Amino acid sequence: KQWYQRRVRGELWAEFMREIVPTLQLIFANIKHLNAKGDSVERITLEQFRDAVVLQTEIEGVIQQAVEQRMEIPRSVVQMLLVLGNLVTNMNVDPKNDNQRRICAMCSLVVKPYLNPFNTRPQY
Repeated sequence: KQWYQRRVRGELWAEFMREIVPTLQLIFANIKHLNAKGDSVERITLEQFRDAVVLQTEIEGVIQQAVEQRMEIPRSVVQMLLVLGNLVTNMNVDPKNDNQRRICAMCSLVVKPYLNPFNTRPQY
């Protein structure tokens, strides 16, 4: 069951990146106040995907269990975590943003070596 859930999440991620993000970028390409703030449609969309979809599931426990059991993490899930983890850079690390910290902690589990901008170990 958990393998199936990881696979479905990977497929959801692929569909999201292939279809939804480019469509939103096209629709909102000319919104000036986004570009003035330094935000982009892609960044806002990815942050919302992270907060509303990925972190509302049991993915952290599933990844922790998969790592402990030395199971293979699907490439699409690893890619998803790296892209979402890349939203956090040294310039925009917010120590109060638990969602940033949670994604970076999962990246630390599945990618070795991974330079965690929070400089913390995952705690599950």
